[in-house]
Amino acid sequence: MTAIGKIFVIINLLFSLIVAGFIVVLYAKSTNWADAEKKWKAAQTANDASRSALSAELEQERTARAADVTKLDLLLKDEQAKVKAAEATASERLKAQEEITKGSNGELLSLKALQAELEKRKEEVASLEKQVKDKDEAIVKYIDLKNKANDDKVAADIKANSYQAKAERLEARVRETEIEIVKLRRTGGTAGSAGGVALVSTANPPSQSVEGIITEIAGRDLVRISIGSDAGLEKGHTLDVFRLKPTPQYLGQIRLTDVRAGEAVGVPVEKLKSPAQKGDLVANDVISRK
Repeated sequence: MTAIGKIFVIINLLFSLIVAGFIVVLYAKSTNWADAEKKWKAAQTANDASRSALSAELEQERTARAADVTKLDLLLKDEQAKVKAAEATASERLKAQEEITKGSNGELLSLKALQAELEKRKEEVASLEKQVKDKDEAIVKYIDLKNKANDDKVAADIKANSYQAKAERLEARVRETEIEIVKLRRTGGTAGSAGGVALVSTANPPSQSVEGIITEIAGRDLVRISIGSDAGLEKGHTLDVFRLKPTPQYLGQIRLTDVRAGEAVGVPVEKLKSPAQKGDLVANDVISRK
């Protein structure tokens, strides 16, 4: 029974007592006092019994509430202990967090130092890359100069060979001329006679600069070249023949016997120093070439 129920019971009891009192008063007026007393005592006895029962019930309720309070106290103590344990755990975690924060600050400083070192290394790498680039450019320039020097050397070798070959031809002609002069003197002729040999050059190069290659060898003397009248060549023109590989070499001259738009055919003016080959070069004048 709840406390409100008990209050209602008490109110009902009091109300019953009041009603009973009124009843007794009314009954006393209408009956004799002895019967009224007996009834009142009986009612009193009933009320006492009801009050005793109510008191017992209230005591039981008080005992039950005391037991509940005891349980609540125990639960409260248990919760307080848990709160204290949680506070202790939180305190430990806070300390650990502070330690971590201190460590993080130290790591942050170390990271900043590493970043500064990295930037320094980057600058050094950029400086080294610039030095390497400058050296590469210098090497390229050196290679270009070397290639140009090699080209100049090849051209010089070809010119030297050409000079030497022409000098040898001139020397041979001079000797032939001397022999003819001796013969003419013996026979009473002169150097200007029909049988005489004039010291004139056999070269007849085209006026413009031309250069081509030998595309075909026909027989022992006939050669076909890759340039013709469209390059300004005419029948009777002479071209120098030379070779660059495996070593630069001047071979001699050819005279054009047939000229077409994109090709020409020629024969050696004199025996070449080495037989012409497919791929050999021809030019208007090796000596005048730059």
